[in-house]
Amino acid sequence: MKKVVAIIQARMGSTRLPGKVLMDISGKPMLWHVIERVKGCKKVDSIVVATTRSEEDRAVIELAKGCGGVDTFAGSEDDVLDRYYQAAKKFDADVIIRITADCPLINPSTIDGMIALCLKENADYICGHPTIPSIEQGIEVVSLPALEKVKNLATEDYQKEHVTLFIRENPELFKIVAIEPQPIFRRVDMRLTVDNRDDLKLMREIYNKLYKENGIIDLKDVVKLLDENPELKEINAHVEMSDINKYSTSPELRKKLVDSLEVENPNNEKELRIVFRCDASSDIGLGHVIRCLAVAKELGIQNHIIFATTEDDTNSYIKDSNFEIFFKEGDETEEVFLDRVNSVLKPDIIAIDKKYPHRSTFLNHLKQNNVKIVMLDNICEGLSASNEIIFPNAHLDKNLLKKYLSPEQIARVKTGPEYVILRDVILELKGRGRHDLHTPPNIVVTTGGTDPEGVLLNLITWLKEMDLGANILILVGQAFKFQDELGYLVDNLPDNFQIIPYSLQELIKGDIMICTFGVSIYELIYLQIPTICISHSRENAYGARMLKERCGIIEDVGYVKDVSPQSLDLAITRLLTDKAYYVNMVERCDDLIDDGGAKRVGQIIVGGE
Repeated sequence: MKKVVAIIQARMGSTRLPGKVLMDISGKPMLWHVIERVKGCKKVDSIVVATTRSEEDRAVIELAKGCGGVDTFAGSEDDVLDRYYQAAKKFDADVIIRITADCPLINPSTIDGMIALCLKENADYICGHPTIPSIEQGIEVVSLPALEKVKNLATEDYQKEHVTLFIRENPELFKIVAIEPQPIFRRVDMRLTVDNRDDLKLMREIYNKLYKENGIIDLKDVVKLLDENPELKEINAHVEMSDINKYSTSPELRKKLVDSLEVENPNNEKELRIVFRCDASSDIGLGHVIRCLAVAKELGIQNHIIFATTEDDTNSYIKDSNFEIFFKEGDETEEVFLDRVNSVLKPDIIAIDKKYPHRSTFLNHLKQNNVKIVMLDNICEGLSASNEIIFPNAHLDKNLLKKYLSPEQIARVKTGPEYVILRDVILELKGRGRHDLHTPPNIVVTTGGTDPEGVLLNLITWLKEMDLGANILILVGQAFKFQDELGYLVDNLPDNFQIIPYSLQELIKGDIMICTFGVSIYELIYLQIPTICISHSRENAYGARMLKERCGIIEDVGYVKDVSPQSLDLAITRLLTDKAYYVNMVERCDDLIDDGGAKRVGQIIVGGE
């Protein structure tokens, strides 16, 4: 019978927050909470707190001894790898659970699952799945032979300071198994490790609200708490991971790890290499990348996902989701880039969500290597060479496809409200808003992440001149292109105006939305917020008009260069004064879009419609 030992590494000499392991959280040191949570594991035979021989770490040993049923070990301060190895040998460990003392919400059931997987597969190393984001941090499982191999082979100081980093750098030398997080924990908007004062502040807030003596906090309750109180998530939202953690989760190391995984997905299906070709920038907005990310998260559990894109500041959305990125070089044409994607990445599927006049002859060239081409939301000659065509919206005019497709091909195009792709954060907000007017009413204005035409500037100017008797909240996109011009307008705004960065929590306070046409329109329809649509382009204006005529769920004022302030005033006034019309719009929105669009599109991409 193999002995399983949980080794908790803890020392007082933290770089960013010295002494953190003994800092108070709800009347107990943080390390005490970590130990109590490890005690909740059913498959751990022994718990060891491994600290250093430094005088200041005597307090760590005293705390551990006072917890009951916990062994201690004092070893090297800098060579953490040796500290782990010597502790494991001293306490006869066959399987080691590496636990960091700065994660006071580690999940006992996850630890037990990792132990069970390690024993079942006779694995060297168990870690979280490298392509699936998770709020669960601070846990790894490593066998004693693997730890001994690392100790013998690791030569760099950073490899000795970070116990399992050598394994991630050299996965071909080990049998590695990844465990997939529960869906509820697959989040990138929550940070539950303690590296600095703001992390500690959040953890204290969580414990103050959820902790009960003689018990441990359920991690699912933490997710619920933070979703219901999003201001808490903002406490440490700005905190970045350390440079070494960025390196250990870098695309290069994640790719190595993915390629080495020996256990197939739960259904024993082939892992597909899927490339999403999409861009985001201040000129074209963020919508294409955002919806591709939503689909990628559905597919990433069982497949290898890569984003092929242009390097831009907006790439942070992809990086934050922990997907691999393959960048277009500055002088490459679109076809040269796709050819390089095909030859270097060797994908099974390329999903193209980019407005470009793709040629059927070129796409057929790509398909010579048995690559499946999926075209999203782009009317071009290349449609005829695409294996699947998806327009994830409810406003497509199929007559526009007749130039490139036969009637039989058009009939196979996937489009309609059931294919509308929504982000997880939008799905979680369903039902959070209210569907009656405040007094005074709240009008929220947003023009997307970038607003390439500066529509927001026009809207602010027009709204200033209207006597609406309402609060006006302006939400400015992260990559808004006209910050200087906006600064001039801010100085002379009436008291009922407020301008803040884009926030979903502020967005759902709106009784009425004024929004540019695009992905955001469908998000607002899903959230049942009556919306007035104004368009950046004539193409979008046509789409908005089609959506209004078919579904009657938005007010459409047209292309921004054709809009008059009077028409906007009229649309706002109707929604504010005609209660029956307002209620009808709310109710009609409820029936149009469900939460399954991303999953349906993902199934079409991989061929399991």
